Parts: sequence; C-alpha cells; structure tokens
Amino acid sequence: KIYFKGALTVKVTYICDICGEPQETRELAGVEAEKLGLHTLTRSVREDIIKYNEEQGLLLYSLCPACLKKQLNAGRSIEE
Repeated sequence: KIYFKGALTVKVTYICDICGEPQETRELAGVEAEKLGLHTLTRSVREDIIKYNEEQGLLLYSLCPACLKKQLNAGRSIEE
C-alpha cells in the first residue's frame, strides 16, 4: 500500500496535461493511494502523471473534458 505519511490531510489537485489548467482541488483526510486508484498504475505511469511538492500538495495530471474531446475528435489516441 502507498500512504502519504505524516499528513493528516493532503491537498490533491487535478491538472490537465495538455492545457495545464487546474481542474479540481480537494483536501482529503487520511489519504491512501488505493482510494485514488493510484495502485493500479504502473510505476512509469505513476512517475509521469503524479507529482508532489510542499506548497501545492499532490498533483495528478490527466486530461480535462475539453482537451479529451479535442483529442478524440482529432482521431488521436489518448495515450499519445
């Protein structure tokens, strides 16, 4: 199990990997990675989409709805 040790609450911010816009920020108590689904990712994917810093907390990079729609309409694979 992956735990964020020493933190009573963890700030989690979802950021679009294409446009860079923050999508949602949440304060989560007693965060366990399994609750976020992070344990299902490979190590290389986790390293690519998950970042952490003291000021911003946990940063999770994904696609916002607008960028996802653009990618799909352009016929691109989401994994590109």
